[in-house]
Amino acid sequence: MGSEDWYRGPDWDAETQALFEKKIARARRQKAAYLWIKADGIAAEHPEDAEALFERSLACNDEFETARALNARARARAMRGQVGGTLDDLGHAARLETGSGSGLQTAARWEYAALVATGRHRDRYDEALTMMGSPISELSFAGQVALAFIHHDRGQNIRARRAAKNALKRATMDGEVAPGVPLPETPDFPNPLYDRLLVIAGLWDEKELGPPPPVWPDD
Repeated sequence: MGSEDWYRGPDWDAETQALFEKKIARARRQKAAYLWIKADGIAAEHPEDAEALFERSLACNDEFETARALNARARARAMRGQVGGTLDDLGHAARLETGSGSGLQTAARWEYAALVATGRHRDRYDEALTMMGSPISELSFAGQVALAFIHHDRGQNIRARRAAKNALKRATMDGEVAPGVPLPETPDFPNPLYDRLLVIAGLWDEKELGPPPPVWPDD
């Protein structure tokens, strides 16, 4: 590990931890960033220690890093299947960003909306739509997904079809990358999400593909 990499990467043995704590104790600036970046790096293999580092980062109350820390912790919680915690963190991050007037720091608002929509969390629909706040042409893949599912669930089929088609179009664009949770990147084909979008868009070819899948798996 290079001298400048002490707060990055997945390494978390005793020696690495000791070096990290030594550096953190001396840090006068960016302590919150160092903590959440390291937490993000070790989250897959050391979830409990990562959670503790995230908490320490958030306790710093750094106005420039809190949303980023929440967004990173949401990714970690999503990996562990903690849907409620993921929604709470993304929602908190998105509220901070939309209320700060400082501009978009993370993609939390789109990630939050996509998770709300694909999970059919109806009590959060209005908030998710308000948070996105961008013209439809400017929305990310995740934003288009959110619009498609929310409008479909509300019976607004023309809007839903348009958004689903836009999402599918964006998924095939060269270099298109969707934000973090629940879409760490634009998924590769085939993917159940695309099947659901094809149904919403009215593009499912039953002769070629067989019976359409349900838009909502629980239906």
